[in-house]
Amino acid sequence: MALAVLRGSLRWSPKNPHPARRAANLRRVSYFRAVRLYSAFESLIFTALLVTWIGGMSAHAQLVLGWIHGIGWTCLCAAVAIGCRRGVFPWWLLAATVSPVGPIGSSIGIEILHRQRMSSPASG
Repeated sequence: MALAVLRGSLRWSPKNPHPARRAANLRRVSYFRAVRLYSAFESLIFTALLVTWIGGMSAHAQLVLGWIHGIGWTCLCAAVAIGCRRGVFPWWLLAATVSPVGPIGSSIGIEILHRQRMSSPASG
């Protein structure tokens, strides 16, 4: 029930008697920032998978990290594709995301976009 408060849900719960109000200390996260954070997290998972594979570590760890990375990478590709359709990302970012370097390619591309946005005069 506390989760409903954290998500800013419109459902009533004992911890959220006024469902239309969001918690005062929560900020909205832009789609760009959410995908940027998710891409960085997926890059960490991919790096951990590579380390366990190259290091010849536990086969079970490789299996678990492989499944997590596979599902996570698929979700990242879908999130970037949705962002491209919405005009949040350019289409080349989707190409970088589905490339063999996967989440590392998307993280590099997103950081390039972030730096371009920060340096442009329209940003601020």
